[in-house]
Amino acid sequence: WFFVPAALVSAASLGLVGGFASHGGLQRASAPAPTTLAIVDLQRLYNGLNELTDRNKDIEAKQKEFKEELEKLKKQAEEIETELKMTVDPKDTKTRTNKSLEAVILRQSIQGKSELYTRVLDITSGDVIRDLYGKATEAIAALAKRDGIDLVMFDDRSIGLPERSGMKELNQVVANKRVLFASEGVDITDRLIVIMNNDYKAGVKSEAVPAEKPAAPATAP
Repeated sequence: WFFVPAALVSAASLGLVGGFASHGGLQRASAPAPTTLAIVDLQRLYNGLNELTDRNKDIEAKQKEFKEELEKLKKQAEEIETELKMTVDPKDTKTRTNKSLEAVILRQSIQGKSELYTRVLDITSGDVIRDLYGKATEAIAALAKRDGIDLVMFDDRSIGLPERSGMKELNQVVANKRVLFASEGVDITDRLIVIMNNDYKAGVKSEAVPAEKPAAPATAP
């Protein structure tokens, strides 16, 4: 059986839907003010942001820099190992020991730096998503206040039920779903993309143009 949130059945099962008793009779409760809803597809929002494109380019450049450094170290290690096989006299134990130690140090350095650089890139990517999430929530709040939207929800309509899954996994997906249907009119993702791209463009321009220095005070004649 599929999971059914208890909150969806409690009011009806207790007979509380329909009104309340007052002065010996039933009086209809006043209807609550209508709630204006909107949804946002965060994945589509992120993919449409120019800032994400630019910051990803910076990450890719850093990744290329790290890769080139590691390739350089790898080449050095391979050259030493080739030298040990082809050039160094097998009887020259001192040289062979020093060369072998140098190659081992390079290999360990490659492994350590590879793990470090992977971690750095992962944290940097996380910082980008964190920054964009903060900007997105601010933009959502501003748009909602301006347009009188009471509630903005994450659009999870694209998340379907996994195939060939057990009841536990299916129930978990169903229980976590928030939007089963929404008309296109309540999707504000595209509007947010335009707003955030315009804000980013304005911010980039303001950073590119240095503030004018105040004029030097006139000297007394």
